[in-house]
Parts: sequence; C-alpha cells; structure tokens
Amino acid sequence: LGTDGAASNNSLDLFESLRLSSLIGKHLDNNAASHDSYRALYQATHGGAIAAGLGHLTGSLESGKQADFIAIDTRSISMQPLHNPFSQLVHTAAGRMVTQVWVNGKQLVQNGELLQQDKQELIEKAQHWQRKIAGE
Repeated sequence: LGTDGAASNNSLDLFESLRLSSLIGKHLDNNAASHDSYRALYQATHGGAIAAGLGHLTGSLESGKQADFIAIDTRSISMQPLHNPFSQLVHTAAGRMVTQVWVNGKQLVQNGELLQQDKQELIEKAQHWQRKIAGE
C-alpha cells in the first residue's frame, strides 16, 4: 500500500489511502472485520517495503535498517476516545496529527514544521509546475 505521486492520490496522504483501502476491502468482502486496522498498517509499512523490494532496508524498526518513522499526537480531539490505536490511525485523519518525521535517522519535521525545506519555496515550485503543466 502506498502512493507514488499525485496521479494516484492528489493529497499524497498515506493515511487517506490506508482508510480507503480498509473500507474498500470491507465492502468487497461484505464483512466489516475482514480488513482490520493492523493489517492495513502492515500493508503501509513492512508489507509495502517488502512489495517494493526494500524490506531489508526499511518498513520496520530493526537494528541495521534505516530509521524511517513518524510520531503522531494522539491527544488531538479527532483521535478521541482512543480505544484501539491501530483503528484510530487508519480510520481518522491521522495524517494531520503527524508531528515528527525521521527519514534514515534524520529528523525532517519537528512539531509539524519542515526543518530542511522552506515551505514557501515548495509552494512556489508547485505553482510553477502547475502553470507549466497547464501550458501557461
């Protein structure tokens, strides 16, 4: 499970893809329990890394692998009540609750803010390419 660009998911929000995958699976199986949240999270982490041929590098927190992980603020009102953390991550807007991001052990987001890139510069680049694609 993953997103490879705006062509597959305009928001590039993996949590949105998680939720949709879980709900579609439940619908197709006509069984609300068939695609549980733990399975969906596995598909987006270790299972996704294995499918991409990267399971030896990432996808799980193990010694010798890249330290790619996020922290989520579960104190948000949208995460309450927190009965089942797996279900909350899959079925709420958890992507908006990501506060910290590390890629290969390097922190890229702290308290929801980019550390290595200028947000305004990214917006300007995106708008530039939007105009270029539109032929302007």
